[in-house]
This record gives sequence, structure tokens and C-alpha cells, in this order.
Amino acid sequence: MIIETFRQAIQNVWSNKLRTFLTMLGIIIGVMAVIVIVGLGNGMTKSMRDSFSAMGTNTLSVSIWGYGSRTASVDDVYDIVKKNPDLLESISPQIDFSSNTPKVGTNLYGVDEDYTEMKNYTLAKGRNLQYMDMKDDKQVCVIGDYINRTAFGGNGMGKTIKLGPYKFRIVGVLNAKISDPTMQQGNDDDCIYLP
Repeated sequence: MIIETFRQAIQNVWSNKLRTFLTMLGIIIGVMAVIVIVGLGNGMTKSMRDSFSAMGTNTLSVSIWGYGSRTASVDDVYDIVKKNPDLLESISPQIDFSSNTPKVGTNLYGVDEDYTEMKNYTLAKGRNLQYMDMKDDKQVCVIGDYINRTAFGGNGMGKTIKLGPYKFRIVGVLNAKISDPTMQQGNDDDCIYLP
């Protein structure tokens, strides 16, 4: 019985070559379409995850534009983390001074000691900004790899950089976030961080 059924199937396939070819073509195209769609979906998912992880793991940025009707002191903002340790690990304000940038360095930010850790930056040389830098209004800064290479020839540690009328001593240099040196200008490696 099985042998007879198999023989009939082979005869039908052989006698209807065009129908067999079109059926096989439909199955091949369908399987290829599913594989391509799944591959594109996985690639897009990976791209989105990489893009979000580049921002910093578990990071939430809140931007305030204009003048709000509510006021909160700096201590009130830091107390949010202390009151919700199960939800928040740390907090760091960021003030953008980019309109006052020097000739080198397109991004100039005022941050606190937790900022570089929150953004997953690592130091190549020196130290990070510290709490006492903020408390004592020290004129120190941490610079990105691009500024270290272009403005100081890779030897920026301990030197000073003039920002407007003020001079800041460089206490730290960050590792490059972008491996291609030609793509660093205007990105995370082209930044100066002040207390």
C-alpha cells in the first residue's frame, strides 16, 4: 500500500512538471521570506538595544526647558534617590554650556561626581570629578579623548584649558567611546566636564 502510494506520487510529480516547479518555487520563496523577515527583526532589535545601551544602562534623562512654575532645591532632587533606593541608584544634574565652548571641544557640561559612572565612561588617565570639587568650586575638569589628542597631543593630564575668562586644570582623561578617530569630533569624545 505504501509503495503503491509512493509510486503514484512520483508519477503525478513527473507528469505535472510545471505544477511541481511552481509549487516548489512557492515553498522556497515563502521559506526565504520568513528567514529574511526574522533576520531583519533580530537585527533591528539588536540595533535598538545597542543604541539604548550606548546612552547608559538604566539611565533616565529629564530635560527642563524654560521656567517652570515649581521650584525644587538641589537637596530635594538628591533626596529623591535617598527615598527610593529600590528604584534609583544615583542622580546627576547636567548643565549644558556648549554655547560657550572653546575652539576645541564642542560639548561643555557641568556635572557631578556620579555622571561618568552613570554614562559608563571609563578613565584613561587621572581621576574623575569628586564631591569636594563641587563643594569647594574647584576649577578642574575631565576631558574626552578627542580633545586630549587634538589640543594636547595626548598629554593633557595636569595642563590647563581656558574656557572663557577661566582656566581649568585637567584632572582626568576619558577613554575613547568611538574607536575611529575621524568620527570623534562632535561626539562623546569631544566633551569637557566641569564640576
